[in-house]
Amino acid sequence: MDTRADLPGIRVPTLVVAATRDALVSPDLSRELAEHIPGARLVEIAAGHSVATEARDEWLAAVRDFLADVG
Repeated sequence: MDTRADLPGIRVPTLVVAATRDALVSPDLSRELAEHIPGARLVEIAAGHSVATEARDEWLAAVRDFLADVG
């Protein structure tokens, strides 16, 4: 099911985390996702698919910064 046409309709703060060494989900797909969601923030982290555990500190910083900004 391709839902890309729905992405421009997302109207909530959105954080997209791209893991640059992800072998399961291409970072290009994460970039495309962020490009099509209005106002989305893209953060790229040098990690594989398990970015939240492989690069925990960077991932937590990205999430905390995002949450602080959207309040």
